[in-house]
Order: sequence, then structure tokens, then C-alpha cells
Amino acid sequence: MASASKDATIRIWNTTRREVLLVLSQHTAPVMTIKWGGKGLIYSGSRDKTVKVWSAADVKKTKFLFFFFFFFQSFHTLSVSF
Repeated sequence: MASASKDATIRIWNTTRREVLLVLSQHTAPVMTIKWGGKGLIYSGSRDKTVKVWSAADVKKTKFLFFFFFFFQSFHTLSVSF
């Protein structure tokens, strides 16, 4: 499971053990929305006006891939379509 946070991070959880496996921290403002995408990707939207894409096929190798910056608005929801 992945969760978004006001501390500008994304946390990947082991729900069985109720422990954080990984903290992703590339945003500079609260993360408002997160979406598991296809092909092992995580998309996160933040008040820093970016949507960031993370590779999460293997939790231990999760890494930031790229981002989209929008001048006009922060994000509160995401939808991914393939």
C-alpha cells in the first residue's frame, strides 16, 4: 500500500506488519493524491504543482523517474488511463 502525506512524502507500507518499507521524498509541498499505475508505476500529485512518476516494480528498487510541472494549480486528484 502507498500513502500520501502532508510532510511531502509518500510511504510504501507492509500492511501485514503495519510498518513502513520505504519513504519517497521528491516533492516540496504536501502530497495530496497518489495512484498506483500500470507496469509498476506510482503517480503522485502535490501542492508543489507537480505530478511525479515513480518506478515501483520492486519496493527495494523504487526510484523517482520523471515529473510534470503545471504553472496554474496544485493537484488534489489523479486519474491514470492506459
